[in-house]
Amino acid sequence: MRWEWLLLGGLAGALTGWLLRRYGPDVARLQTAARVLMIGGLSVVAAVTALYVAFFALLLYYPAVWVFDDGWPLTAAVYAQAAAMFGVVVIAVRRNVPSRLPVLVFAATTLAFSAWLCLHPQEWLPHPS
Repeated sequence: MRWEWLLLGGLAGALTGWLLRRYGPDVARLQTAARVLMIGGLSVVAAVTALYVAFFALLLYYPAVWVFDDGWPLTAAVYAQAAAMFGVVVIAVRRNVPSRLPVLVFAATTLAFSAWLCLHPQEWLPHPS
């Protein structure tokens, strides 16, 4: 499956959920299903978008790379930093977590994938010729 189709499906789900909540009949089960569709679709969009944004988030981990040598100390420092930053996001959206689920998915995907990119550059950087 290509990323574009996954992104398009997430957008279609979010739009369908929004239209059902806005213009659909006032039935409790339908409104709940529309909300689930909207939050689920936005979560898919957030996850796919975060994979692209993660390359820019690599800048967050440069201080850890400068301080620690390669090996387990660097791995522990980068993942601890990612966990701390995700904790700050969770604290920021703690009031209404279900409706803020796309924000949490975006933050978790961005921070985790950029941490992986930081620790495994040989797997995604072009090889020298």
